[in-house]
Amino acid sequence: MLNNIGLPGLILLSPMLIAMVMGIYSLAKVPNYDDKFNYAGFWLRFIAALIDGILMTLITLIPAFALGYLVGSSMAGTSSSYEIEATTQALGNLLGFVVGWLYYTLLESSKYQATLGKKMLGLRVVDLDGRRIGFGKANGRYFGKLLSLFTLLIGHFMMGWTKKKQALYDKMAGCLVVRNSSPALSEAQSSEVNGSCKEPAFESRTDFSNNSFEAEALRKYRAGDIDEETMMKLINSNSR
Repeated sequence: MLNNIGLPGLILLSPMLIAMVMGIYSLAKVPNYDDKFNYAGFWLRFIAALIDGILMTLITLIPAFALGYLVGSSMAGTSSSYEIEATTQALGNLLGFVVGWLYYTLLESSKYQATLGKKMLGLRVVDLDGRRIGFGKANGRYFGKLLSLFTLLIGHFMMGWTKKKQALYDKMAGCLVVRNSSPALSEAQSSEVNGSCKEPAFESRTDFSNNSFEAEALRKYRAGDIDEETMMKLINSNSR
């Protein structure tokens, strides 16, 4: 069988074989969770990447055809077929790069914190504290993927054996890929709400630490479940 496949075939198949080994090892040996995060394992991220690849192909299909038509029409009669083909291919590669770059960086730094493939599987990209990453960190992660290609994909497969399921580019950018069920995500969201919301004026004058009902109302306000007016009504009704 190996004689039929040949050396080129083995080279082409090696990433798939490594992926299978790393996936099995990841499931068997490396825990997918700790007290803060439920990490996205190798196979979840692999499936998300496949979905994203299909979606990006569909997204670039129509613009690529339109670009090829325009280039062919503008160069017809003045350039050889080889020149037209080379120019079209170069512009197509540039279009694919730009679409991929914007697709990953904009979506992963958006409020969704995930590409469409990750979102479909209930995953998101966060920093080491579980917070949303910015556009700069998303760029670092994306271009880290390109650098990881020069490691013969070993940098990608690192997510199969590292403690926090991080690939090389995750480590470079200081990012994690986690499940939406991770406990630390709710804490990070609460801190973001608290940081963006104005604290109620009465908090500096009154201590509610000894009143469980009032403390619960304050907690709901900070989590964004209720507004300040509703919180005040609840506290006032309880104090009567």
